[in-house]
Amino acid sequence: TAPGGLVVPALKAGPLAIACETEGVVDQTQLKLHIVADVPRHLFTLLEPPQIVAGHASQLTCVANDAWGNPIDDFPFALDHPKTVTIKGLYATATKAGAHKLQCVPETLDWNLFTLHPATLQVDPGPPQKLEVLAVPNKPVYKQEEKVLFVSAVKDAFDNVIPQAKVALSVLSPAKGWKVIDGNSTVFSADGKYKLQFAVAD
Repeated sequence: TAPGGLVVPALKAGPLAIACETEGVVDQTQLKLHIVADVPRHLFTLLEPPQIVAGHASQLTCVANDAWGNPIDDFPFALDHPKTVTIKGLYATATKAGAHKLQCVPETLDWNLFTLHPATLQVDPGPPQKLEVLAVPNKPVYKQEEKVLFVSAVKDAFDNVIPQAKVALSVLSPAKGWKVIDGNSTVFSADGKYKLQFAVAD
């Protein structure tokens, strides 16, 4: 507290110079202080980028701040993460599509002493690598005019389903005796063997 009863709050860590001023006259004998950060209160988990393609990696950073937002250097961290995420050095990688929660936590101290700010690693499927098709109903022989639905699943190299992928159905032979309905079903009007093709649309 200054002699006149003034209180100078110090919220930001670093050098601080204090001088009194009255009626435009500034005291040239400044008081110089160095403010240090308070005890850590907030633990942040940062991912760059936060969204990756399956098999790729995101850079992981743990940051500790005091209650005023000042960073704490050399805070001992541990990482809490699901088994679906692999940590390689300073990078997080995953092959399973979906949202994965990661959080930097204190290495030895009680978690309840801190406010944890976790991050979510969003993993998207990779490019198409597999196409699976199931006929419904699934049987060796169909009646004439029986509607057959073909359910397709397009997957990446890690077996993740690519929900937005579209599959084109076409009948290669014979030239007639069939009809494609809604792009994923067929009706066969004549006896015979039909050759069908399924292709992932661009």
